[in-house]
Amino acid sequence: MFPWPIREIHFSGGKPVLGLPVGDVAAHARCSNDGINFLDLYADSATAQPGPSMPELYSVSSTAGVKHLVRKIPVGYTNLSLRDFFVADHTLVTLLHAERRDDPDTTAPPRDVRYFLSVSDYDGDQASLVSLDLKFKPLKVALFASGDFLVLGWDEANLLPLLALVKEDGTIRRFIDLDHKPEEPYKAYSSIKEVESAPETRPDLATLQRAAFVSFNGQVMLTYPGTARDIRVLSSLGGDGSIPIALPGGFVLHDVLPAGDRRTLILRAEEKRDSPPAGKDGSASKPMLRMFEMDAHYGTLLREFIFDQPAIADVTCSPANKLTAIFYDTVANVAQAADANGNKPNQSTENATQLIIATAPR
Repeated sequence: MFPWPIREIHFSGGKPVLGLPVGDVAAHARCSNDGINFLDLYADSATAQPGPSMPELYSVSSTAGVKHLVRKIPVGYTNLSLRDFFVADHTLVTLLHAERRDDPDTTAPPRDVRYFLSVSDYDGDQASLVSLDLKFKPLKVALFASGDFLVLGWDEANLLPLLALVKEDGTIRRFIDLDHKPEEPYKAYSSIKEVESAPETRPDLATLQRAAFVSFNGQVMLTYPGTARDIRVLSSLGGDGSIPIALPGGFVLHDVLPAGDRRTLILRAEEKRDSPPAGKDGSASKPMLRMFEMDAHYGTLLREFIFDQPAIADVTCSPANKLTAIFYDTVANVAQAADANGNKPNQSTENATQLIIATAPR
């Protein structure tokens, strides 16, 4: 018997999602608190390789409405790449890495490297570009309701993780202690030297690269997927707290979905494996995932969600007592697309596989 209730979820009434590149769409989705999916997708997201490149940004509503959004980007740079993307209340923030080279084919270091924040509303309007004035390498970005940014990064010279509150003009307001304990007073630092001299043990670079910010009703949660570390809850005003994660034995955090309310969180846990077993083709198999609803104050697991279809990895949003998933499903009577000459068949295709979005109560 499980020590928590089991809730069986049934997704139904799926709506076709048209106009997105083919690939593992759900894996690229970031969700707003009210259930809008935002996806960074390459022309062929299934075969896109890591490296300096810019994906296209799309939004998908719960009713399957698709919009192609255009980011504001800096001009005059030879290479642009996306480093992080955050969905705040009513605002989108993209962390961009920009390089300027005299010779694009050279193996020498670029002449100029800068980091920018591309900011817009959910429709891609009211766009602005913020040049970051930082002395460390930014890895993750978030935005508070106050308008201040939160930047998690790495000081390459001192091998030191840094968390900074950044003003709207891209300059640092203050540094924040990365290893704050709930019973300790809140700590803020005015310089990197103060952070470096602090005695606390801090996350290493690998942990920082897996870290993820999640919007939490105007505040920001700092999560550490692949670990069982507490969730850090941060405020631009200096308030700080943490939420313990009471995961089942042998499981670590996979991710936390944006909170639809302050009382509970929806999270995925993954099987902890030191060396994942190889599949039939020799590649490492994916760890087993489980989905839970958790008390947002005490961290206790309230219930576990199970469903046959779609896969747990296909769930993208948890708005207002619901779960939303984007997945490929067999749909009857779907009209075939036109051929290369623009000719359409007279009959529909029975049991065609199509990308759909579906919502279920939880």
